Order: sequence, then structure tokens, then C-alpha cells
Amino acid sequence: MNKKIVIISAIIVIFVIFAVFYFDTRSDYQFQNSPRPIWGNPAATVKIVVFSDFQCPFCAQAHEELKKIFTKYSDKISVEFKHYPLPSHFLAFQEAEASECANDQGRFWEYADLLFSNQNNINSARLSEIAGEVGLDTGKFGSCLDSGVNKIIVSQDIEQGNQENVKGTPTFFLNNKEVSWTNLDAKIAEELGL
Repeated sequence: MNKKIVIISAIIVIFVIFAVFYFDTRSDYQFQNSPRPIWGNPAATVKIVVFSDFQCPFCAQAHEELKKIFTKYSDKISVEFKHYPLPSHFLAFQEAEASECANDQGRFWEYADLLFSNQNNINSARLSEIAGEVGLDTGKFGSCLDSGVNKIIVSQDIEQGNQENVKGTPTFFLNNKEVSWTNLDAKIAEELGL
């Protein structure tokens, strides 16, 4: 009798823990209001959301194009970065976590720049070296990355990408409409009435 109570109690506890974790990670996550790194003017009327993968060569090209576009429209746009590491890119999930550790220290975009520009020379050790190169507290960065605390952010971005029907990277949304990064400049101009 006591064994049954212990087993049933254990099952209930496991179920409650799973339910709390599952619903807690999903309930407050929204596409428009997610706490992602924002580049540009958060109050801009033209809002760009990009789902990207640090190991994707097309994402690196799109990132360079986005930097040019940002220079052109800096105060008129906002860019929100979301992670969508592809399963075929073995280090992409860890790079996404690392970028969030950089974000915790206010250096997401600088760190992202170096991840994209070092695609052919990246490994786990290089993630910490890049942290030092962008001026992060490497001790805090290492603790953050080792803890896995930012896995939830990356997982939520992936889930959001799936809900938005993201099929690959990079995927751009301009004011909630999917657009190709190759004609992003023209679409921004159109939205701004230029």
C-alpha cells in the first residue's frame, strides 16, 4: 500500500513539474512583444524580425546586407533578432546560447557580428575568445554558457519560428509580413513611402 502511494505521489510530482515548466515557458512568449535584442529605434513604424542561424552562410550574407540597410534607415527601423539554429549545423544552438550570454552584458550585436564573420573558424573554445574580443566579462560569460540558462530563449525562438511557418534561414518579417532579404531595402522604402 505504501509503495503505491509513493509511486502515485512521484508520478503526480513529475506531472506537476512538467506542467509548470511547459506552461511557464509558453504562456508569456509573444511574437510582437518578446524580449529580444533590438537594433535601431524600438518605436519605429517599420519593424523587421529576422530568424537566423549563426552557421548559415546565407544568414551571414543577409546580416551584412542588413548592416547596410540599417546605416541607411537607422532611426526609421527596428530590427529584432530571433534564433532558428538548423539541426544540420552542429554548433548553431550553442552559438545562439552564447549570443544570449553576450546579450546579458549588452553586447549581442557586436558578438553576432563576430560569429557571422568567423563562420569558417568556429568551435566551442572560440565562443569564449570572441567574448573577450567584444569586451565581455569572460568569467560571467563562461558561467552563463556553462549553466545553459539561455537554452529556453533559443528554444522559444525556434518554437515561434515554427508557429510562423519558418522553413529555413534567414527568414525576414517586415511589419509581420514575410519578405525576402534580397529585396528588403525596396520593401522598407515602400513601407516608409519613399
